[in-house]
Amino acid sequence: MSPKKSQLVMIILSMIGLVLVLFATGGQSVNTVLMVIGFCFVMAGLIINLIFWKCPSCGRHLPKGPIDMTYCPYCGESID
Repeated sequence: MSPKKSQLVMIILSMIGLVLVLFATGGQSVNTVLMVIGFCFVMAGLIINLIFWKCPSCGRHLPKGPIDMTYCPYCGESID
């Protein structure tokens, strides 16, 4: 998976998880199962980002930054 795709997947999974957690806590009682599922979505997004947010050329983890980063700050190669 490319670094840009992993960043996008992380954002999507985290947003789904956040929505699920908000639904879980929004009613009169807390829905624990829904909250755990939402938390798992957020964690899956973070794990995917940790694994794949690295330069395909030099293999170093990229700094956290904008999703439109086009070049590795360490080796200068394209990260597309």
